[in-house]
Amino acid sequence: MNRWRKWLLGGTVVWIALVAWWALSPVTDTVPTGAVKNKDGAIVQTAQAVQCGAPLTGSGSPSGARPTLAPPRSYQRTPCSLGRDNDRLIFAIDVLVAIGVVVLVVKTWKPADAPATPEDAATA
Repeated sequence: MNRWRKWLLGGTVVWIALVAWWALSPVTDTVPTGAVKNKDGAIVQTAQAVQCGAPLTGSGSPSGARPTLAPPRSYQRTPCSLGRDNDRLIFAIDVLVAIGVVVLVVKTWKPADAPATPEDAATA
């Protein structure tokens, strides 16, 4: 097997291991919560960080209690759902690319020719 194929397969295995670790780790979703006036009277956009489960878990809700917001702030979208859906899409694309790389390496692999034995050399 050529050296580049070994490196490519090894790199693909490491990549998928890292992607799987990421997909099984909890994530934080920063959700927009509207606009408020600050001390200077300027209107600023606010956001709230919400701890979510891992992208590959079945739950689409926050992993803990959703933080309560002081009025007039409110969540502008459902926490965790958009991030989870995007993370699952990224995971699926990574897996498909890894499968494509493995198929490419297998399809282009050619076994090395067997070394000539002394008997073959004598009869040639």
